[in-house]
Amino acid sequence: MDPSAHDIGAIVLAGERPGSSELAIAQDKPAGVLVSVAGKSCIEYVIAALRASAAVRGGIIIGPAAAITETDTVMQALIAPGDFQWVEPASGPSASALRALDRLNRYPALLTAGDHALLDPTIIDGFCAQATKSIADFVIGLVPQDIVRSEFPESRRTVLRFSDGSFCGSNLYLINNERGKAALLLWTRLEANRKRPWLIAHQLGWRTMMKYLRRALSARDVCRILSEASGCSVDFCAVNSARAAVDVDSSDDLQLAERILIDG
Repeated sequence: MDPSAHDIGAIVLAGERPGSSELAIAQDKPAGVLVSVAGKSCIEYVIAALRASAAVRGGIIIGPAAAITETDTVMQALIAPGDFQWVEPASGPSASALRALDRLNRYPALLTAGDHALLDPTIIDGFCAQATKSIADFVIGLVPQDIVRSEFPESRRTVLRFSDGSFCGSNLYLINNERGKAALLLWTRLEANRKRPWLIAHQLGWRTMMKYLRRALSARDVCRILSEASGCSVDFCAVNSARAAVDVDSSDDLQLAERILIDG
């Protein structure tokens, strides 16, 4: 890996979306990132993977709310070593990420989710190695759908369908420099439709929506459209691990993640 990629700050989004987490309620947990997967909370897996990564050096955990963090023993143990700071979340994921970037105040910065229980150092380092080589300000990690379907055929994931292939999200993003914050500002306007990509296309213009629905847009086309809409350069790189496509926000995801972690 490029030596310049060994000082990446990580931002872990650990706040709660509006409404309660179905899994948190079922397990009587105060936040979704504290849901237990094979005996450990989601966020414990995430922070352990980041600490074991060769590319990442500390960072920010943004959320859950102070009332939870101050009383929860898991959260207290995670921030005790001092390499990860806790920050109060903002009104949504993008606003929270922007707040964390201001606190982190260094680049590149890796952005991921606190419920990404299957994240591991190999996935992190592979993504960072690719993304830091990009000249783009903001880099999105996408998992080819064929890889996910081959390894986890029963898993239902949101699929982005482009003319040059179909992809699932990875919850991995790299902000290479301060200009990349503009992509997060754009996402604050789009994130309500994150599970409905055709509506995001609609927000970016009728022509974009119609081209997306006809699968007439390539992944590069979409990056160009996002670059124009945000005012910063946006790119993507493939993350060739099916595990990277699985976050734990439903009972089906929980069962899948537990099976993977128990089976090794």
